[in-house]
Amino acid sequence: MLKRWLLVGLLTLTACDARSLMGGNPPDGSSSSVTTTVDGGAEAISDGSSSSVTTTVDGGAEAICDGPPASSLCPIDPTSSSLLSMSALLAALPGRWVLCGHKSIFAVDGGDIGLEITSDNHWYKLFAAPGAATVRGAGPNEEGTWRAIDLLGDHVQVSFDIMGSGTIPTAPLFGSMLRTMHLNNNGVFKGDYVIDPSVPTGSVRCPPQVDPTRSGDCTLPAEGLVEHPCSPEVAIDRTLGIWSRCGGSMPGAPLHDGIELTADGTFYFLHRDPTGQLARGTSDAETGTATVAIAAGTCRADIYITTLAGVSIVSSTAHYQSTPRQLWIYTDPESGDPERYTFVSL
Repeated sequence: MLKRWLLVGLLTLTACDARSLMGGNPPDGSSSSVTTTVDGGAEAISDGSSSSVTTTVDGGAEAICDGPPASSLCPIDPTSSSLLSMSALLAALPGRWVLCGHKSIFAVDGGDIGLEITSDNHWYKLFAAPGAATVRGAGPNEEGTWRAIDLLGDHVQVSFDIMGSGTIPTAPLFGSMLRTMHLNNNGVFKGDYVIDPSVPTGSVRCPPQVDPTRSGDCTLPAEGLVEHPCSPEVAIDRTLGIWSRCGGSMPGAPLHDGIELTADGTFYFLHRDPTGQLARGTSDAETGTATVAIAAGTCRADIYITTLAGVSIVSSTAHYQSTPRQLWIYTDPESGDPERYTFVSL
């Protein structure tokens, strides 16, 4: 029986792909391989047994794709501010910017690891190259042009026109100490970037790799699949279970690989154990109570999480009736980057 005292707020749930990933292997435990062919047919294979991919270049020289560069200059300067003059912005904007974290202005975990902006009004997404380097993207959705517009002395807006797609307007914020930049895509996606001369420029693009910090697989569902629970019982039923995390941000939550919501109102943040299974966290920051609430006159719901350590997280949620289901939890101030989960089991 679901306990009625669990009902308090408002929630939206999303249906997801219920597979879970560990390391670089598929969820069924079989190994996977990535073959990269460059420079006239040389091939290199990664068998999925580790997080690195070997790429053969220039007729036999081997380089290791051991993950994207992680700048020691991240996180960015918290005292970032906008530039009021066009001349100041045009001097600050060009450069090869390395992304801090997994969120860029284009997507969350979209594969891009930086943004190169040139003084001739062109830009390129940056991708991982062997040797923890970056390499420019090319073609539709990977490059474009940019325009700067002076908004009557308030700030200078920079619009990124994407080849083959739309336009992203931003108001860049720059750090006062290091060369750092914060971009905000109208609250949809936000990206923090830094200029780090120690990150080399590469020439060969690494094949896509599974991000080891993401433990689930969320395929972006169609908006038409969103489900709006219209009763507390339905909202709770859709929310209960074990969910594998596949990306996003939940301010106030510890690092975790999943979440479990039980019928008695208890919740747990989950972690992968040495066998790859999701296990309950044991600290006061990783367990507590969860309450689901429905707003009068709507079919949306909120979820209220309170840890035993005293941290309260209030979020709206969304369910997607894909197969398997997805649960998205939107938490301010990063509501544009919901924590996303795939359904595993009850």
